[in-house]
Amino acid sequence: MTAKTNSLPDPKFSQAVNGVLKLSEINDPTKAVVPAYTGSAAGDVITLNLRTTHGEPWATTIKLTNLTAGNPVPLDVPKSALAKGVAVGDRAYLKYEVTKQSGNVGSSAEIDVGLEP
Repeated sequence: MTAKTNSLPDPKFSQAVNGVLKLSEINDPTKAVVPAYTGSAAGDVITLNLRTTHGEPWATTIKLTNLTAGNPVPLDVPKSALAKGVAVGDRAYLKYEVTKQSGNVGSSAEIDVGLEP
């Protein structure tokens, strides 16, 4: 059995302004950043999960190396994962999980940002 905890720092979108991503103004891909977290180690697997008001769930995974462990990890999020059917007032929800080599899994809280076309 693996232990699961919810003590990781919140992720963020680097181009969100006042809690909103304006799709007409962001890069493609935009960056989601997983902050440095306590106990970060080479071999940790980070899975970033995104869902939006109208789009399909989207995820990406990265395995930390000696160079990336202990540092913030920027991950590319394609604009298409955010833009499907977007209208003013829509939301994007972002969280991540870290799977340690021991099998233990830690999770961040899910952040909520506004989306605008």
